[in-house]
Amino acid sequence: MNLRSQVTNWHLNPNVINEAENAKLGTLNKRSVHLVSNDSIRFTLDSVGNLRSTKWVSADQKNYRMLMVNPNGNVGPADGPIGGFVNNPCIPGSMVWYLGGNSVQGPNNNIIGPCNNSNFIMQAYSKKCLVITAADGFVGVGENNSSPTALLDIMDPSSITNPTGSRTKIYGDGEGAIESTGGMNLYYNNSAYSGTYFNVIEGANGGGSNTTRLTLNGSGNFGVGTNLPSARLHVYENTGLGASIGNSQILTSVVGAVNSNKFQNNVYLIRDNSATGWTGASLHDGISVDGSFLTPGSTTKTWWQRQPYQDKQLWGTATATYMTLESGSLYIGDDRPKVGGVAIGAKLCVDGMILAKDIRVAINTTTHWKDVVFEKSYKLINLEEVEAFVNANKHLPEIPSEAEVRKDGVDLLQMNIQLLQKIEELYLYTIDLNKKVKALENSLQVNSK
Repeated sequence: MNLRSQVTNWHLNPNVINEAENAKLGTLNKRSVHLVSNDSIRFTLDSVGNLRSTKWVSADQKNYRMLMVNPNGNVGPADGPIGGFVNNPCIPGSMVWYLGGNSVQGPNNNIIGPCNNSNFIMQAYSKKCLVITAADGFVGVGENNSSPTALLDIMDPSSITNPTGSRTKIYGDGEGAIESTGGMNLYYNNSAYSGTYFNVIEGANGGGSNTTRLTLNGSGNFGVGTNLPSARLHVYENTGLGASIGNSQILTSVVGAVNSNKFQNNVYLIRDNSATGWTGASLHDGISVDGSFLTPGSTTKTWWQRQPYQDKQLWGTATATYMTLESGSLYIGDDRPKVGGVAIGAKLCVDGMILAKDIRVAINTTTHWKDVVFEKSYKLINLEEVEAFVNANKHLPEIPSEAEVRKDGVDLLQMNIQLLQKIEELYLYTIDLNKKVKALENSLQVNSK
């Protein structure tokens, strides 16, 4: 091009030492100043003070700025490949920074970092505080953490003298794992808001609402399946219990190893009758072994079941019920033992033999012990009347018959009182008989003389 035709409006006043305004070389308007050799522009000084060179041209055919002037008038290195900061694509192998920012050149230019395979390092007061590795993009946080081994590797400041000390790592291997070699604490500040929570939330997949899985509230209560825990450990299962008899829903499970076996204590909700809602549900606590015996009311071992609506508790194993406590009455060996086919309302019912070292029965104020037999006012029936009663009824007077015992059972207290009465009556008969024998003997002795 012909540069001579463009050389206009030059300002060539002499460098007058007493007039600073005249110490100028350049244009008086907003046009740039070009330095030319061999009829070609080599350098350009634009109207805002940026000095450009045409030797290095970017991918979009824009010149590098070798020097730039900021709004305060300070001049500094800009984006030339000889050093400083660039505002255009990196030149492979160059030792320059890339500071594209939100560039109109495209999304690939929104970058900050080195243009070669060096690690990205940020430091404060000569201390390396953050490192991003060029090889795998791992981020290391901490003064001495120059070789991170996880997606995010945070080193405790106390580990500066001990590189293998406390550090926390977050892995991006698809498992979302967090590892801490020196223990890990999760902190939140609830001083400003008493309702502060720490939550673990499962995000909605494909829309919908998120689901809170774990919650630690400001009172120290931990919730599983609920974001409103009301106790130190609050577990909530929101899956509803089925309406059919025998349906069950597991609530909690605790497992412990015993040599090669695994003992499992499970708590279930079960539907044990046809009533709807809570009136037909029970809480079943049973033991399983090695993943077997998992059906409540059928296979679980040594279980305990509570039916709150019926005020009833049962103990047993598999399908057998060993003991029932219902409304204050205890039944052992059967759900409700029957006498003569009729259930009785006793406080203790045992379907089987009882073995005890000592049994003591208390007598209430309305029960009369049979010492009255020895009172002079007691009317003892004669033996002829006893004989007639026995012949007619086949049992002693005031003693229940076999048919009555089969129907109603035996009241041990009353039976013992009645037996004692008959023993005392026998003594009276014996005493009376003894008197008659003595009188007969005396009469025989007198007649023999």
